[in-house]
Amino acid sequence: MTDHQPERDAFFSPGRFFADLVESLPEAIFVLDARMQVVYVNQRAMDLTGYTRDDLAAGINALDLIVEADRPRALERQAATGQGQETGAEEYRIHTKDGQELLVLLQATPIWKDGTVVGWKGILIDLNPLLKTEEALRRSEEKYRRLFQENMYGIFYQQADGRLIDVNPKALELFGLTREEFLSRTSIDPRWKVFREDGAELPGEEHPSMVALRTGRPVRNFIARLQTPERAEDTWISITAIPQFEQGEDHPCRTFVTLHDITDQRKTEEALRHSEARYRNLFEHMINGFALHEIVCDASGKPVDYVFVEANPAFEQCTGLRRADIIGRRVTEVLPGIVDDPVDWIGRYGEVALTGRPIRFEQHSPILSRWYDISAWSMEKGTFATLFNDITDRVKVEEQLRHAQKMESIGRLAGGVAHDFNNLLTIINNYADFTLEDLPDQSPLKHNLQQILDAGTRAADLTRQLLAFSRRHQTAPRMLNLNHSIENLKKMIGRLIGEHIRIETVLEEPLAEVLADPGWIEQPLLNLVINARDAMPMGGTLTISTANVPVSENEPTDEPGTTHPRMARVRLIVTDTGEGIPPHIIDRIFEPFFTTRAPGQGSGLGLATVHGIITQCGGDIRAESRPGSGTSFIIHLPVSSIIPEPPTSDRTVSEARGTESILLVEDEEPVRELCRSILTRAGYRVFASTDAADALAICQRHDTHLQLLLTDIIMPGINGLELSRQLAARCSKLKVLFMSGYPDDVIGGKEIFDAGLRFIAKPFNAASLLKAVRSALDDR
Repeated sequence: MTDHQPERDAFFSPGRFFADLVESLPEAIFVLDARMQVVYVNQRAMDLTGYTRDDLAAGINALDLIVEADRPRALERQAATGQGQETGAEEYRIHTKDGQELLVLLQATPIWKDGTVVGWKGILIDLNPLLKTEEALRRSEEKYRRLFQENMYGIFYQQADGRLIDVNPKALELFGLTREEFLSRTSIDPRWKVFREDGAELPGEEHPSMVALRTGRPVRNFIARLQTPERAEDTWISITAIPQFEQGEDHPCRTFVTLHDITDQRKTEEALRHSEARYRNLFEHMINGFALHEIVCDASGKPVDYVFVEANPAFEQCTGLRRADIIGRRVTEVLPGIVDDPVDWIGRYGEVALTGRPIRFEQHSPILSRWYDISAWSMEKGTFATLFNDITDRVKVEEQLRHAQKMESIGRLAGGVAHDFNNLLTIINNYADFTLEDLPDQSPLKHNLQQILDAGTRAADLTRQLLAFSRRHQTAPRMLNLNHSIENLKKMIGRLIGEHIRIETVLEEPLAEVLADPGWIEQPLLNLVINARDAMPMGGTLTISTANVPVSENEPTDEPGTTHPRMARVRLIVTDTGEGIPPHIIDRIFEPFFTTRAPGQGSGLGLATVHGIITQCGGDIRAESRPGSGTSFIIHLPVSSIIPEPPTSDRTVSEARGTESILLVEDEEPVRELCRSILTRAGYRVFASTDAADALAICQRHDTHLQLLLTDIIMPGINGLELSRQLAARCSKLKVLFMSGYPDDVIGGKEIFDAGLRFIAKPFNAASLLKAVRSALDDR
C-alpha cells in the first residue's frame, strides 16, 4: 500500500478528479469570461453544439450561439444575474456549428470576485428528445381521440360506481341523447331497457359492463336488444366490455365498453330466415317433383354419372324414390338399370350441367314405368336441377282419346258400309226367300237359293257386328241377371270349348240386375269364351265370375276405356290360363280388324264387337294379362232401376195381313219395289213415292184414304222425320213407321226411341216388315 501511495494521491487529487467528472457528465457544462467569451466546455457541450476546443480558442461569444430572436431575453437575464438577482433555468434556441437549431434549457450563474462578476458557469440540457416524445404522445393522443370520436362503434367509459365518464358520437346516436344527457346517467339507467335474444329483459347487474367490473374479466360480443324512449324503434347491439385496472390494483376501476349496431344485420338475417323459410316451405310443399344433382365426369370430361344432392317430397311421390335412400348417392347405384335405358339420361343431363343450356322434354321412364314432363337447368357449372311433372294419367287420357277418335272414325266408316249392305241384303235376302217359297220342294234350285239366303243371313250378322262395334245399333233392353244368363249359356259354352278345358263359375248371390239386351250380353260373353278356348289349345281352366261393386269403389280410375258414372255396378270377369297377351299388343286388342290369327281364321271384329256392345250398354271393359299367366277380361255394367215395359208378343205372318192404305217413301228403287211387293202380297193398298215432295203430293190427293206412312229416314231433301211432321199437320190420324239401315246417331235414333216412335231396322225380311206394319196400324 505504501509503495503506491504517490500514484493514488495523484489520481485522486481534487483537480484531476473533478476535471474528469465534468468531462463525463451527460449534460453540457460551460464557463464564460466577463465578455461572454467561451473559456471552457466539456465533451457533451462540444457534442451538442458541434464546436471543438480549437473553435473555442478562436474566440466564440456565447450570445452569438443564441438564436437572434431569443438574445434580448438572454441579455436581460445576464443583466439581472449580474445585479445579484437569482434566476432559474430558461429555454433558448441555439445554433449548432452545422446550422441546426436546438431547443435547450440554460441555467447560468455568475462567478464573483471581489464583488465583481468575472464570468459565468452553467449547464445546457438538450430538450429536443423530450420534445419529440411529447409530440409523439400528442399525436398518439390525437390519433386515439380521433379514433374514439369517429369510430363506427359506440364507445363509452364507465366508472366502478356506474357513472359514465366519456362517450363518443356513435354511442350518443345509438341512445338518442346529447353528450350532457348521456354523461348525467349510469349504465343501468332504468329508462334504458336491455333484452336478451330470447326476449327476456336483462337485469341491471347482468349488463356486460357490470359483469366485467364485478368479475374483472372481459365480456365479448354479448347480443342484446336496446330499447330507449328517445328512439322510435329498438336497436340490436353487440356489446363488449373490457375491465381496466390502475397499476398494482386487483379490482377494475372502470370499464371500456364498445357497442356495435347490428340492427341492419339482424334485419337482413331475419329477412333471410323468412326467405329461406318461404322457399323451404315452397320446396317442401310444391306439387312438382324437384331434385338437385351434381354431375360426375370421367378423366376425359365425359359425364358418366350424377349424384343426388337434394330432393323434395313431391319428387318422392313422382318417382317412388325416398330421399333418405338417394341423397349423396349416384344414380347408377340407386337405379342400376339406367345405363341400359334407351333414354340417355346421364348424357342429356350432363350437357345441361356442363353447357348451362336448359331443356324441357316429355319422356317415358321404363325403369319407373311413368311418363314425365321434365325441365332441367344448371345453377352453376357441374350441377343441374330437375323439375318433374308426372303426366302418366294425362298421357293415358290422350292415348284413350286417340284410341276413341280412331274407333270413332272406323265406326263411322263401318256404319256407312253397313247402311249400303243393309239395303242390298234386304233385297237379296227377301227375294231369295220369295223364290224359295215359290219353288216346289223337289226343285234342284232350292239348295242353291238356300245357300244364298244363308250367306245373306251371315252378311246381315256381320253388319250387325259392325254396328255393334261402332255403337250405332238400337237394342231392346230389359232387366237382366247376369248369373241367369251364364247358367243358360253353360251347356253351350261347354260344347264350344271342348272337354280339354275345365269350366269354373264363381257367381255372387244375390246379384244386382242390369238393364241390357239379353242377346247383346250373351254375344260378348260367347266371344270371350271362344277367345279363351283359342288361348288354351292344350287345355286349361276357364273361370267366369260375377260380383256386386259398391258405390265406394266407383272412384275415377286410370283404366283405358272407363266411362262408367259414379254408381253401383256389376262386375263380370272371364279368365283363362292360357299363354297371355304380349304387352306390346294388349292396347290394340279392341281395335277392329286387328287380329293375331292366321289369315282367313278371324275377322278381327270379335273383341271390337264386345267393346262396342259393352260400351253401348253404359259399361266398360279392360284386359289384364301377363305372358304365360293367362288373361282376364273385366267388364263393369251399371246397375239400373229403370224397368222397361214388357215387349208385346209377335204376331204370326197370317195375322199380320191387312187391307189399309199405306204411303211408302223410299229413295232406293230396289228397296221400294221390294216393300211394295211384300205389302201388296199381304193385301195392303200401297202408294209408292221416291222422295218427300212426291209423298206430299200423293197425300194431298189421297189423304182421306191413308192410314200409315212407311218411310225411310235418310232421303235427299226432306228426311223422313220432317216429312212425318208435315204430314201429321194435314192428317192427324196417320200412323208412322220409320225404317233405315243407317246408324242411330246419324238418323237421330235416340230422338225416335225417346219419343216412342216405331222403327224397323234394315235388313229385314217380309215377316218382320209385316209384323211391324200391323203393329203400327193397331197402335192406339
